[in-house]
Amino acid sequence: MNLSGDKKLKIQLIQISFKKFYLLLMSLFLVNVTLTP
Repeated sequence: MNLSGDKKLKIQLIQISFKKFYLLLMSLFLVNVTLTP
């Protein structure tokens, strides 16, 4: 069982989910800005 590899994988997964969450927030923000007059 490789502990350092597992840690790197977890960090990568966290970064990916954070990026997805950030993109979702940005798209929602842009939609709100474009919809409101």
